[in-house]
Amino acid sequence: MIDSSMENGLYGVHLATDIPVSIPLTDDELTLACSKGDIDGDWSIMCESVLKRTGYVIEGCLMIESIVIKGVVKDFH
Repeated sequence: MIDSSMENGLYGVHLATDIPVSIPLTDDELTLACSKGDIDGDWSIMCESVLKRTGYVIEGCLMIESIVIKGVVKDFH
């Protein structure tokens, strides 16, 4: 389900079902998602945090299309 009022988060599509998803991110998760340092490591930590908090598996299951930062939707990659 897509949440068009999301302040910070990710929009994507579930690879197996082609269902659109929206995942709100906490401030800490957003910081990790936008990391300029250990990009792969920080992304993995963010994905683990989202999994524990929401049950969503991101890596290998979702095609992330955009990121929302302070209500502004930006292309992902």
